Amino acid sequence: MLNSQNPYNQLSFVAEKNLTLSEELKSEIHQLFLEISYLKGYLYALKTQQILTIDHLLAIQEIKYSMDIEGNSIAMNRLFEAYSSECYLNDDLAQFIINVSEVQFKPNQFDLKDYVIDNQINKSLQIIYRDKKESSIKSFYTNLTLYTAPNSIHLIKALTKDFQFWQKQAFQNNDFALNCILHAQLLGIAIYNDNNGFVSRLLNQNFIFNSELHYQILNVSKFIVQNKENYHRLFKEAITNNEWYLWIEFLVKMNVLAVKDCIQKIQLIIDLKKQYSEIINKYTAYKLPLNETLQVLFLKPYIKSKYFIDLLNCHRHTAALYCKHLVEMGVLIEKKSGREKLYFNKNFYDLLVK
Repeated sequence: MLNSQNPYNQLSFVAEKNLTLSEELKSEIHQLFLEISYLKGYLYALKTQQILTIDHLLAIQEIKYSMDIEGNSIAMNRLFEAYSSECYLNDDLAQFIINVSEVQFKPNQFDLKDYVIDNQINKSLQIIYRDKKESSIKSFYTNLTLYTAPNSIHLIKALTKDFQFWQKQAFQNNDFALNCILHAQLLGIAIYNDNNGFVSRLLNQNFIFNSELHYQILNVSKFIVQNKENYHRLFKEAITNNEWYLWIEFLVKMNVLAVKDCIQKIQLIIDLKKQYSEIINKYTAYKLPLNETLQVLFLKPYIKSKYFIDLLNCHRHTAALYCKHLVEMGVLIEKKSGREKLYFNKNFYDLLVK
């Protein structure tokens, strides 16, 4: 028996939401910005000490988790191997994730044209309106339809124009609650044939990037994946019943968890870097350049001898010798990847995916 559902959920324009924030919700949003400000200061201190640069790796992870929510999954290990291998292991999803992670956020705007949202890789960037009649969101557990998007092209264009207007207002006023509404609005419009939720979550990342953080490092989608059913249920209640409080509160909590997770992860990586420094200093069979070796080790979970060549301008035999001794130390694990030889930094990888 099919579940009951409205063929069109009467998605309203943003100005019609009429949201009034409670003092409790305002306090929760304020606390989120305090957490982000702390993280920003923490990262600034680390940057001055040149301790680590993992922002791009965390951006890749965020996109991977976001694609998981869309039902397009790839193992994290394979994704990071593809990031270092030739031709992305011929994996289209890995290439898609890595390519999108390299799109730079623009100051105080979120341009839909900046994102490749179709499954075809390297397709020219443009707004692609839905050409099919229906787009729906289904329950993660029951597969029953929770929401069916508008199917009129004219209405989609009108709602998109309205979204873009209010998105600018959210950035100008640093309004996180409005940004949460726009997150749901973009998901509800379903502008594209696929991955509407993915672009909606990029909106959240872009807002945090522009308002406070200036880094693309929060793995908010990691926690949304763990609460996927609530994510879609609260979205439906907000869109269909105008119940926005719980939706905004949910997104606030997911962002707070992501901030705390980021701080913990970075501290663990700093500790690992100190351990590696001690191991390399105590190693007597061969003298490695400490600072440069640590820089390469924390570049990617899978590294190549080429990274030493690029950094030190050394001979390829010297670079291969460095990797050989790091394997003997137990720091790296040698792995054949197609025609290439990669070196797996398992301890670093384990902390990244923790």
